[in-house]
Amino acid sequence: MKAYRPPLVGSLFVASMLVASTFYPAFADNMATSVPASESTNPTKMLVFTAGASLVDGYKTFKVSGGTGNISFALYDAQGTKEARLPADLTFGADGVIRGTVPLSGFNPEGMLYTIKAFDEGGGVTSKKVGFKINPPLDVIAEPIRLTAGGNIVVPIYPFKISGGTGKIDTTFVDKAGAPVSAPGRLAFGKEGGITGRAPDDATELNGMQVRITDEGGAVIARNISWIINPPMTAEVMKVVLTAGGVLPRDLIPVKVTGGTSAIKLSIFEKDGSTPAALPDGIVFNEINGSLAGNVSLNDAMEKHYVVKAVDQGGGVLDAKFTLQINKRLEMSDL
Repeated sequence: MKAYRPPLVGSLFVASMLVASTFYPAFADNMATSVPASESTNPTKMLVFTAGASLVDGYKTFKVSGGTGNISFALYDAQGTKEARLPADLTFGADGVIRGTVPLSGFNPEGMLYTIKAFDEGGGVTSKKVGFKINPPLDVIAEPIRLTAGGNIVVPIYPFKISGGTGKIDTTFVDKAGAPVSAPGRLAFGKEGGITGRAPDDATELNGMQVRITDEGGAVIARNISWIINPPMTAEVMKVVLTAGGVLPRDLIPVKVTGGTSAIKLSIFEKDGSTPAALPDGIVFNEINGSLAGNVSLNDAMEKHYVVKAVDQGGGVLDAKFTLQINKRLEMSDL
Protein backbone atom coordinates (compact mmCIF):
# COMPACT_ATOMS: atom_id res chain seq x y z
CA MET A 1 0.00 0.00 0.00
CA LYS A 2 1.43 3.35 -1.00
CA ALA A 3 1.64 6.27 1.41
CA TYR A 4 -1.32 8.63 1.10
CA ARG A 5 -0.68 12.02 -0.53
CA PRO A 6 -3.47 14.62 -0.97
CA PRO A 7 -4.02 16.21 -4.41
CA LEU A 8 -2.07 19.35 -5.23
CA VAL A 9 -3.80 22.69 -4.91
CA GLY A 10 -3.92 24.66 -8.18
CA SER A 11 -1.66 24.17 -11.18
CA LEU A 12 1.69 22.41 -10.86
CA PHE A 13 4.63 24.76 -11.21
CA VAL A 14 8.33 24.07 -10.88
CA ALA A 15 9.50 25.63 -7.62
CA SER A 16 13.21 26.08 -7.52
CA MET A 17 15.98 27.92 -5.79
CA LEU A 18 17.01 29.33 -9.14
CA VAL A 19 16.34 33.01 -9.62
CA ALA A 20 15.53 34.68 -12.95
CA SER A 21 18.93 35.63 -14.30
CA THR A 22 21.32 34.85 -17.11
CA PHE A 23 21.42 31.35 -15.64
CA TYR A 24 18.67 29.02 -16.93
CA PRO A 25 16.77 31.74 -18.86
CA ALA A 26 14.27 29.18 -20.22
CA PHE A 27 12.78 28.86 -16.73
CA ALA A 28 12.60 32.58 -15.99
CA ASP A 29 8.96 32.99 -17.05
CA ASN A 30 7.40 29.99 -15.40
CA MET A 31 9.27 29.51 -12.14
CA ALA A 32 7.40 29.60 -8.85
CA THR A 33 10.00 31.62 -6.94
CA SER A 34 10.65 30.44 -3.39
CA VAL A 35 11.14 32.89 -0.56
CA PRO A 36 14.77 33.77 0.39
CA ALA A 37 15.53 32.24 3.77
CA SER A 38 16.77 35.65 4.99
CA GLU A 39 13.34 37.20 4.35
CA SER A 40 11.19 34.59 6.04
CA THR A 41 10.58 33.16 9.47
CA ASN A 42 13.38 31.06 10.86
CA PRO A 43 13.32 27.58 9.31
CA THR A 44 13.34 24.48 11.49
CA LYS A 45 16.60 23.40 9.90
CA MET A 46 19.19 24.88 7.55
CA LEU A 47 20.44 22.55 4.83
CA VAL A 48 23.83 23.95 3.85
CA PHE A 49 25.90 22.47 1.03
CA THR A 50 29.13 23.29 -0.76
CA ALA A 51 29.02 24.27 -4.43
CA GLY A 52 30.47 21.53 -6.62
CA ALA A 53 30.14 18.83 -3.94
CA SER A 54 29.02 15.36 -5.02
CA LEU A 55 26.61 13.87 -2.49
CA VAL A 56 27.84 10.31 -2.99
CA ASP A 57 26.07 8.89 0.05
CA GLY A 58 23.15 11.28 -0.14
CA TYR A 59 21.97 13.68 2.55
CA LYS A 60 19.13 12.49 4.78
CA THR A 61 16.95 15.42 5.79
CA PHE A 62 14.62 14.14 8.54
CA LYS A 63 13.55 11.00 10.35
CA VAL A 64 9.96 10.36 11.40
CA SER A 65 8.30 8.42 14.17
CA GLY A 66 4.76 7.28 14.78
CA GLY A 67 2.21 7.03 12.00
CA THR A 68 0.99 4.05 10.02
CA GLY A 69 2.83 1.97 7.45
CA ASN A 70 5.33 3.22 4.92
CA ILE A 71 6.46 6.83 4.87
CA SER A 72 7.14 8.96 1.80
CA PHE A 73 8.58 12.46 1.61
CA ALA A 74 7.96 15.31 -0.83
CA LEU A 75 9.46 18.76 -1.34
CA TYR A 76 7.15 21.79 -1.51
CA ASP A 77 7.59 25.53 -1.90
CA ALA A 78 7.88 27.91 1.03
CA GLN A 79 4.09 28.09 1.46
CA GLY A 80 3.73 24.31 1.33
CA THR A 81 1.17 24.44 -1.49
CA LYS A 82 3.10 23.52 -4.64
CA GLU A 83 5.60 20.75 -5.20
CA ALA A 84 9.10 22.08 -5.75
CA ARG A 85 12.43 20.90 -7.00
CA LEU A 86 16.00 21.61 -6.00
CA PRO A 87 18.60 23.30 -8.24
CA ALA A 88 19.89 21.52 -11.33
CA ASP A 89 21.61 18.14 -10.74
CA LEU A 90 20.08 17.72 -7.27
CA THR A 91 17.08 15.51 -6.55
CA PHE A 92 14.85 15.12 -3.52
CA GLY A 93 13.78 11.49 -3.14
CA ALA A 94 10.65 9.98 -1.69
CA ASP A 95 12.89 8.61 1.06
CA GLY A 96 13.73 12.18 2.14
CA VAL A 97 17.29 11.98 0.85
CA ILE A 98 18.95 14.64 -1.31
CA ARG A 99 21.23 13.22 -4.01
CA GLY A 100 23.30 14.48 -6.90
CA THR A 101 25.91 17.18 -7.46
CA VAL A 102 25.59 20.65 -5.93
CA PRO A 103 25.66 23.24 -8.75
CA LEU A 104 28.41 25.84 -8.99
CA SER A 105 26.10 28.66 -10.13
CA GLY A 106 22.53 29.63 -10.86
CA PHE A 107 21.22 29.85 -7.30
CA ASN A 108 20.30 32.56 -4.82
CA PRO A 109 23.36 33.08 -2.57
CA GLU A 110 21.07 34.17 0.28
CA GLY A 111 19.48 30.73 0.37
CA MET A 112 15.84 29.74 -0.11
CA LEU A 113 13.00 28.40 2.01
CA TYR A 114 11.18 25.13 1.33
CA THR A 115 8.71 22.84 3.04
CA ILE A 116 9.39 19.13 3.44
CA LYS A 117 6.32 16.98 4.00
CA ALA A 118 6.06 13.39 5.15
CA PHE A 119 2.99 11.19 4.41
CA ASP A 120 2.05 7.80 5.81
CA GLU A 121 -0.39 5.10 4.67
CA GLY A 122 -2.96 6.08 7.28
CA GLY A 123 -3.48 9.61 5.95
CA GLY A 124 -1.07 11.22 8.37
CA VAL A 125 0.87 14.29 7.25
CA THR A 126 3.62 16.28 8.97
CA SER A 127 5.85 19.03 7.64
CA LYS A 128 8.91 21.12 8.42
CA LYS A 129 10.14 24.35 6.88
CA VAL A 130 13.80 24.18 5.87
CA GLY A 131 16.31 26.69 4.60
CA PHE A 132 18.50 25.64 1.69
CA LYS A 133 21.82 27.38 1.11
CA ILE A 134 24.84 26.75 -1.08
CA ASN A 135 28.23 28.03 0.06
CA PRO A 136 31.18 28.84 -2.25
CA PRO A 137 33.25 25.88 -3.47
CA LEU A 138 35.84 24.37 -1.17
CA ASP A 139 39.36 25.31 -2.26
CA VAL A 140 42.63 23.97 -0.90
CA ILE A 141 46.18 25.15 -1.58
CA ALA A 142 48.77 22.65 -0.39
CA GLU A 143 52.03 24.48 0.15
CA PRO A 144 55.30 22.51 0.33
CA ILE A 145 55.86 21.18 3.84
CA ARG A 146 59.33 22.16 5.01
CA LEU A 147 60.74 20.37 8.03
CA THR A 148 64.16 20.29 9.65
CA ALA A 149 65.69 16.83 9.92
CA GLY A 150 65.41 15.62 13.51
CA GLY A 151 63.52 18.74 14.56
CA ASN A 152 60.84 18.69 17.23
CA ILE A 153 57.68 20.47 16.07
CA VAL A 154 55.89 21.70 19.19
CA VAL A 155 53.67 24.39 17.65
CA PRO A 156 51.60 22.70 14.89
CA ILE A 157 52.46 23.51 11.28
CA TYR A 158 49.37 24.12 9.13
CA PRO A 159 50.52 23.91 5.49
CA PHE A 160 47.07 23.81 3.87
CA LYS A 161 45.26 27.03 3.00
CA ILE A 162 41.53 26.31 3.00
CA SER A 163 38.78 28.63 1.80
CA GLY A 164 35.09 28.31 0.97
CA GLY A 165 33.17 25.21 1.89
CA THR A 166 30.73 24.50 4.69
CA GLY A 167 31.13 23.82 8.38
CA LYS A 168 33.75 21.64 10.00
CA ILE A 169 36.77 20.63 7.93
CA ASP A 170 38.27 17.15 8.27
CA THR A 171 41.81 16.42 7.07
CA THR A 172 43.13 12.95 6.29
CA PHE A 173 46.57 12.01 5.00
CA VAL A 174 46.26 9.25 2.40
CA ASP A 175 48.34 7.30 -0.10
CA LYS A 176 47.78 7.52 -3.86
CA ALA A 177 45.12 4.82 -3.62
CA GLY A 178 43.19 6.94 -1.12
CA ALA A 179 43.88 4.74 1.91
CA PRO A 180 44.63 6.60 5.17
CA VAL A 181 48.26 6.51 6.23
CA SER A 182 49.95 6.98 9.58
CA ALA A 183 52.72 9.46 10.21
CA PRO A 184 56.15 7.83 10.16
CA GLY A 185 58.25 7.65 13.31
CA ARG A 186 57.30 10.18 15.96
CA LEU A 187 55.72 12.62 13.52
CA ALA A 188 52.00 13.23 14.17
CA PHE A 189 49.14 14.26 11.84
CA GLY A 190 46.16 16.14 13.33
CA LYS A 191 42.55 15.91 12.13
CA GLU A 192 42.62 19.63 11.33
CA GLY A 193 45.75 19.33 9.21
CA GLY A 194 48.32 20.28 11.85
CA ILE A 195 51.70 18.54 11.89
CA THR A 196 53.62 18.02 15.14
CA GLY A 197 56.25 15.70 16.58
CA ARG A 198 59.74 14.72 15.53
CA ALA A 199 60.66 15.29 11.91
CA PRO A 200 62.27 12.34 10.11
CA ASP A 201 65.81 12.51 8.80
CA ASP A 202 64.62 12.33 5.18
CA ALA A 203 61.41 12.24 3.12
CA THR A 204 61.60 8.57 2.08
CA GLU A 205 58.51 7.52 4.05
CA LEU A 206 56.61 10.70 3.22
CA ASN A 207 56.89 10.79 -0.56
CA GLY A 208 53.70 9.94 -2.47
CA MET A 209 51.33 11.12 0.24
CA GLN A 210 48.23 13.16 -0.47
CA VAL A 211 45.95 15.19 1.77
CA ARG A 212 42.19 14.70 1.54
CA ILE A 213 40.02 17.58 2.78
CA THR A 214 36.30 17.07 3.40
CA ASP A 215 33.65 19.40 4.77
CA GLU A 216 30.14 19.05 6.16
CA GLY A 217 28.68 20.35 2.91
CA GLY A 218 29.72 17.24 0.99
CA ALA A 219 32.90 18.56 -0.66
CA VAL A 220 35.97 16.34 -1.02
CA ILE A 221 39.32 17.58 -2.36
CA ALA A 222 42.61 15.68 -2.64
CA ARG A 223 45.96 17.39 -3.13
CA ASN A 224 49.47 16.03 -3.62
CA ILE A 225 51.95 16.91 -0.87
CA SER A 226 55.51 18.05 -1.45
CA TRP A 227 57.77 17.28 1.52
CA ILE A 228 61.09 19.08 1.89
CA ILE A 229 63.38 17.88 4.69
CA ASN A 230 66.15 20.43 5.27
CA PRO A 231 69.45 19.54 6.97
CA PRO A 232 69.76 20.28 10.71
CA MET A 233 70.95 23.69 11.80
CA THR A 234 74.66 24.10 12.53
CA ALA A 235 76.50 27.04 14.08
CA GLU A 236 79.83 28.72 13.45
CA VAL A 237 80.85 30.50 16.65
CA MET A 238 83.38 33.28 17.05
CA LYS A 239 84.77 34.97 20.12
CA VAL A 240 83.89 38.65 20.11
CA VAL A 241 86.69 40.91 21.34
CA LEU A 242 85.97 44.64 21.63
CA THR A 243 87.54 47.71 23.14
CA ALA A 244 85.75 49.83 25.72
CA GLY A 245 84.57 53.05 24.15
CA GLY A 246 84.81 51.60 20.64
CA VAL A 247 82.24 51.22 17.87
CA LEU A 248 81.23 47.70 16.89
CA PRO A 249 82.18 46.71 13.33
CA ARG A 250 79.44 46.14 10.76
CA ASP A 251 77.93 42.68 10.38
CA LEU A 252 79.40 41.39 13.61
CA ILE A 253 77.66 38.00 13.98
CA PRO A 254 78.98 35.91 16.87
CA VAL A 255 76.89 32.83 15.96
CA LYS A 256 76.32 32.16 12.24
CA VAL A 257 73.54 29.63 11.74
CA THR A 258 73.24 27.55 8.58
CA GLY A 259 70.85 24.77 7.56
CA GLY A 260 67.38 24.39 8.98
CA THR A 261 64.15 25.78 7.60
CA SER A 262 63.47 29.38 6.64
CA ALA A 263 62.26 32.06 9.05
CA ILE A 264 64.79 31.25 11.76
CA LYS A 265 64.12 33.19 14.96
CA LEU A 266 67.15 34.09 17.07
CA SER A 267 67.21 34.97 20.76
CA ILE A 268 70.05 35.70 23.17
CA PHE A 269 70.29 34.54 26.79
CA GLU A 270 72.70 34.52 29.70
CA LYS A 271 75.04 31.55 29.91
CA ASP A 272 72.35 29.45 31.65
CA GLY A 273 70.44 29.46 28.35
CA SER A 274 67.14 30.57 29.92
CA THR A 275 67.59 34.04 31.44
CA PRO A 276 67.20 36.85 28.89
CA ALA A 277 70.59 38.41 28.21
CA ALA A 278 71.61 41.71 29.78
CA LEU A 279 74.09 42.99 27.21
CA PRO A 280 76.50 45.81 28.06
CA ASP A 281 75.09 49.32 27.69
CA GLY A 282 75.05 50.47 24.09
CA ILE A 283 75.12 47.00 22.51
CA VAL A 284 72.00 45.52 20.91
CA PHE A 285 71.26 42.08 19.44
CA ASN A 286 69.43 41.75 16.11
CA GLU A 287 66.99 38.82 16.36
CA ILE A 288 66.65 38.59 12.59
CA ASN A 289 70.26 38.16 11.50
CA GLY A 290 71.95 37.57 14.87
CA SER A 291 74.31 40.54 14.64
CA LEU A 292 75.59 42.77 17.44
CA ALA A 293 75.67 46.53 16.90
CA GLY A 294 76.17 49.76 18.79
CA ASN A 295 78.86 51.47 20.87
CA VAL A 296 80.78 50.02 23.78
CA SER A 297 80.68 51.91 27.04
CA LEU A 298 83.97 53.31 28.33
CA ASN A 299 83.58 51.45 31.60
CA ASP A 300 82.62 47.99 30.36
CA ALA A 301 85.88 46.05 30.51
CA MET A 302 84.69 42.50 31.10
CA GLU A 303 84.30 38.98 29.78
CA LYS A 304 80.91 37.25 29.65
CA HIS A 305 79.39 34.18 28.08
CA TYR A 306 76.06 34.22 26.26
CA VAL A 307 73.86 31.66 24.52
CA VAL A 308 72.17 32.27 21.17
CA LYS A 309 69.10 30.11 20.63
CA ALA A 310 67.92 29.48 17.04
CA VAL A 311 64.39 28.14 16.38
CA ASP A 312 63.10 27.51 12.85
CA GLN A 313 59.65 26.75 11.41
CA GLY A 314 60.54 23.13 10.68
CA GLY A 315 61.04 22.12 14.31
CA GLY A 316 64.78 22.74 14.45
CA VAL A 317 66.30 24.12 17.68
CA LEU A 318 69.95 25.02 18.23
CA ASP A 319 71.82 26.50 21.21
CA ALA A 320 75.31 27.94 20.74
CA LYS A 321 77.48 29.64 23.37
CA PHE A 322 79.85 32.49 22.57
CA THR A 323 82.19 34.72 24.56
CA LEU A 324 82.08 38.51 24.62
CA GLN A 325 85.32 40.09 25.81
CA ILE A 326 85.66 43.84 26.26
CA ASN A 327 89.18 45.10 26.87
CA LYS A 328 90.09 48.34 28.62
CA ARG A 329 89.73 51.47 26.57
CA LEU A 330 92.57 52.55 24.36
CA GLU A 331 94.69 55.26 25.97
CA MET A 332 97.73 57.27 24.92
CA SER A 333 100.43 58.52 27.29
CA ASP A 334 103.78 60.30 27.07
CA LEU A 335 106.92 58.31 26.43
